[in-house]
Amino acid sequence: MRRLRCTMILLLFISLSLSAGHLGLSIGTFGNGSSGLFGTGTQVQGGLVFGFAPRWETELFVITAATADPFSRTIGGVGISYAVVSPVYTQKEVPSYGNTSVGFGFMGDIADLSSYGPFLRVTPVAVGGPQFKLRERAVTFGTYYDVPNKSFTLFWNVFMLDFFISRSS
Repeated sequence: MRRLRCTMILLLFISLSLSAGHLGLSIGTFGNGSSGLFGTGTQVQGGLVFGFAPRWETELFVITAATADPFSRTIGGVGISYAVVSPVYTQKEVPSYGNTSVGFGFMGDIADLSSYGPFLRVTPVAVGGPQFKLRERAVTFGTYYDVPNKSFTLFWNVFMLDFFISRSS
């Protein structure tokens, strides 16, 4: 458990030191049906988003149950995403207002490591960006491989809001 936490924190600090990029706070929904990670109820996801290259960003996040049994299970993760349509983090030109991203990462149960593994995700619609101080990501979907249980889980975020709080000069 400590190794997972230390690894996630270390990856965040490494990515923050790569450049003076954009930092944002993210919040949104998380769903996975009635299987795998949480079961029934509503889950929320929140975290930090950091753009360290024109098309690349990293994200450190926490997912927890909001209804049925709040905070009954907490999952943490770290991911990296690539903007497909155009650069997001640029100062030479105004980027495209709409974008698409693909990403991968690692997430797991923070309390007891009963579930952990890699994930792949696609965000077909991302509107806004750091130049606009807000970005809305819609209909993100992905798959997660649970290593200890040897199973796949499909997940999605109906929406995610990123509030950018810093900007490189």
